Amino acid sequence: QRFRSLEMRVPALVAMSSKQIGPEAWRAVLVMTEIPGTSVDAWIQRCCSSPRNADGAASVELLAESCTTVTGMVSHLAEVFEYLSEFMYHRDANIANILVDAGFPEAPPSFGLVDFGLAVDAESWRQGAWQRHTIAGDCRYWPASAWLLFGSGAAALEQQGDLLSEYQARLDFHSLGLAGLLVVHDLTARRPIHSDEAAGQQDENVLNALSVFFGTWQRYCQFATHWWEVVLDAFRGERDISELQAECVRTGVSEVFRTHLRDLRRAAKRLSAACGLAALAGAAPGLEAASRLLDVLVSMVSTGDADCVSSWKQVRRNLAMP
Repeated sequence: QRFRSLEMRVPALVAMSSKQIGPEAWRAVLVMTEIPGTSVDAWIQRCCSSPRNADGAASVELLAESCTTVTGMVSHLAEVFEYLSEFMYHRDANIANILVDAGFPEAPPSFGLVDFGLAVDAESWRQGAWQRHTIAGDCRYWPASAWLLFGSGAAALEQQGDLLSEYQARLDFHSLGLAGLLVVHDLTARRPIHSDEAAGQQDENVLNALSVFFGTWQRYCQFATHWWEVVLDAFRGERDISELQAECVRTGVSEVFRTHLRDLRRAAKRLSAACGLAALAGAAPGLEAASRLLDVLVSMVSTGDADCVSSWKQVRRNLAMP
């Protein structure tokens, strides 16, 4: 009864089969039901196709509207993951695999999750199967632990207790948290940040924090996209994977990612604090909820540190969801 709404948020498995195609290779075929919606990736591109100018106050209002949308996305998918995490980890929760159904203007968008091709059994994963599974998913959404595993292997990861715990238990939290920050950025950045004398001091503070967040996100995105392209080249056979792994070790790429993610968390925390103060001062409606969402996203994005949310039920509770 708790999860009755999931039938519209995740596909159901109808049938499956597998066939061995090599000494250590199998091909699996899954038949699943279709759930409504289009990818969040494609939806954002449509939303951002006609940028509009606005004054500073409108930018603050757009931030609040964007955070309302992302609150729906995170709360819907937190319910999905609360159910799924009892028996599987998805490992690829990015905006290409998150669907949005926004076909009814009078109703808020509904969000779902697809593409379970990289999912793993949760219990066996926790008991050590993570060492046998290849690293997977869109590497722009990898935490630092995944980059350490990719470059240096399981033995190196096991020596880093904080990052080991992150990789064993936080991949889905991290990827959804990053996806949420991405959507906040892209929906709000449809309009340039511009302020005038009509904007109040609290609005100015929000806009200043928003500008810092935009810059920090764009630096992270530029760095992550570079490595995503490099990894894709390697898996296409255009670059030697062992040489790429050696480069990851030589350049300390996992620690650089960790630094970028810490910077991103700080920028989002600053924006959350500015929204909270503006809400207390009676600025644009929705900023209190925006502050709450940003705090939740910060708690989901992982840097291997201890101050991260540990359960999907807690995510929903922190969003003030029943």
